[in-house]
Amino acid sequence: MKAILIVFLAVFCLAVQADEDRYLLLGDFLPELAREIGPNELVYAEGGVSLVRVPVSQVEQFSRIVHDHYKACGGFMDVTHEIRKGRSAARLVWEYADPKDSGFEFAVRGDAFVADMVSMVSKDAYWNVLKSLEAMGSRSATNAKGAAAQKWIQGQATELTSGMPNVRVWTVETDHFFANK
Repeated sequence: MKAILIVFLAVFCLAVQADEDRYLLLGDFLPELAREIGPNELVYAEGGVSLVRVPVSQVEQFSRIVHDHYKACGGFMDVTHEIRKGRSAARLVWEYADPKDSGFEFAVRGDAFVADMVSMVSKDAYWNVLKSLEAMGSRSATNAKGAAAQKWIQGQATELTSGMPNVRVWTVETDHFFANK
């Protein structure tokens, strides 16, 4: 199990750095689209939610199909994009509370973010958080649902690390978040 997780994380972190592939987290109500867009690219699946690797050229097409069919956002999450954009609105900072050589109080390490979280808690607990997050249609700070989603994410992170004195969890609010509050 641990070897599978290590391979999964290694592949995932490489995908975040690669321009040609994206990782999409798909809800259980999109199985036909998952089969159509990434039939041989399933990375992980559990409880009706799948993580698939697809070419970046197909992400826009997939998004259009979902919007046309459901008349709304949601149903899938471009995990690669979420990591690259640095979780705008409010950045969730999750790290070991070790002294930093840089002199800064904290550091957000983009592509290592997911790997760090999974290494600190159980894979199953983190997977459950991802499944719940996938069901939230909007994670934008420009609306109430997005702000609620951000608070839920921080609550989940705090709960997952409770009893771990060497781990800190907090958010750093950005100008974008204040401008759209």
